[in-house]
Amino acid sequence: MVSHHGGLEPDPFSYTPPSCLSRTRTYVPDHGRALLLTGHAVAVEFSYRLTGRGWSLAEIADGQASATLGASYLTDALGDLLEAVLRLFAGYDSARCSWQQEPGEFRWIFDRNGQEVRVRILKFLDAIAAAVDSEGSLVFETAQPLAALGGAIADGARRTLCEYGEDGYLASWVQHPFPTRYLDLLTERLRT
Repeated sequence: MVSHHGGLEPDPFSYTPPSCLSRTRTYVPDHGRALLLTGHAVAVEFSYRLTGRGWSLAEIADGQASATLGASYLTDALGDLLEAVLRLFAGYDSARCSWQQEPGEFRWIFDRNGQEVRVRILKFLDAIAAAVDSEGSLVFETAQPLAALGGAIADGARRTLCEYGEDGYLASWVQHPFPTRYLDLLTERLRT
């Protein structure tokens, strides 16, 4: 891609992991291509941090809406999220993951249509795995190119790894190690 100044610009849909020194990164695809894919310009951000022994907070935003989501170590929240996104890259039309709270649940629902993904996050006051989606309240919804969503989630996970390291993450999260394998697989998918 050639810039207005005659030089080459990086492909906005290619993925380069953030360095550990980078505190924030927003994935903003080329607006022309994003408009072609989704009908609107997109920007998606994701962050994930441990807030205490066995507790975490995530933030997701798309420039129009945002949500802050908590999870306890009852589920492997970050690992389950990375695995759900990997399923989309593997060609699945939908994927889900659940973040348990004590009590409560945040349910992530992904529906893929070509290269665009609709994300809905529902909140349930009680953690009842059998609860139907219609019983939850919608706390966040967006439609994003798969590469943008995957890049934002991978960036957030990598910043978490950089901040805590694998040993520090396990010491704080307690029940589940950092999902290094899933992050590496997602990073590979984003580079291809």
